Amino acid sequence: MIHLLVPGLFGPFPRFEGEPGLPRLPALERLLARADPARGPSSYARALFRLFGVDVAGLDDAQLPTAALCHHADSGGAAEPRYLLHADPVHLRPDQDRVLGFDFASAEETAPARALGPEEAQAFARAFNAHFADDGLELRVPHPARWYLALERAPQVDFHPLAEMVGRNIDLFLPQGPEAGRWRAWMNEIQMLFHDLPVNQAREARGAWPVGGLWFSGGGRMPSVPGGWVSSSSLDRESCCLARGLMMRARHPGSDPLVIVQGPGRAVLDGDPAAWAAALRDLDAALPGMLDEDLMLYGCDGRQWHWRPAMRRRWWRRPRPLRPLGDQAP
Repeated sequence: MIHLLVPGLFGPFPRFEGEPGLPRLPALERLLARADPARGPSSYARALFRLFGVDVAGLDDAQLPTAALCHHADSGGAAEPRYLLHADPVHLRPDQDRVLGFDFASAEETAPARALGPEEAQAFARAFNAHFADDGLELRVPHPARWYLALERAPQVDFHPLAEMVGRNIDLFLPQGPEAGRWRAWMNEIQMLFHDLPVNQAREARGAWPVGGLWFSGGGRMPSVPGGWVSSSSLDRESCCLARGLMMRARHPGSDPLVIVQGPGRAVLDGDPAAWAAALRDLDAALPGMLDEDLMLYGCDGRQWHWRPAMRRRWWRRPRPLRPLGDQAP
């Protein structure tokens, strides 16, 4: 069976409803109409953890230990026994009486002029580690746009995933919990530290986004990864770091193909309906070759669809145009 993960499949772009900009997607519409719907994982990370047998029962999305696995992949399998957090570089943009946050993850592809380079990432890490050495914090930058914070113990604070904050008012997503005051103070201190760094001033001078701060999320130590469902045959060095980390740690990899389509989800984060529509057209063009086999489509929003080739004959289930998020409950 093919396991197909498509975060951002349904937008949300409700302004496309009934407008010419909403693409017709024959293969995808047929699959959604004729496959068997069911409840599925509520997020992209949960879908991957399920496929690799990782027990995350009782954890909400903000508590999933994604950082340890992503760091394992980005660092080439380097051992790290400490507690790890994503410490993603973010660009902060004033907007009237609020501050909006943006990530650098897609800059290399969509806006090379604002992408972070390895030497720049190392410069930020050196400054950070010198400044926060007495606090027991170490910034690690194995990838130019994906940074990690190592610390000795789990903080008593709740963080919001980066994807919830991107393009929105950061004040709505600041840390909460017993140690929230300390972490908010550190985040402000990081903003001031980065603002004055020569590497940041050089970026501003050439018109690139300056790094305004760090966004923490996905904390935890390395979880046990039983594996058993999917194989690494479709994963390459540039694919999702979480999927690669899970595959590297899986004790018993399975044989089912894993296919991840990240374009729609990235377009949602960027607020780009045209890119979302283009990514869905690309997916629709690739689907016919998959529909000759059993397939499980994960919307990564609480829904999934099980397709079998014989379902093509369900002619009474007529395909309909794709609807925005929230309009296609199973």
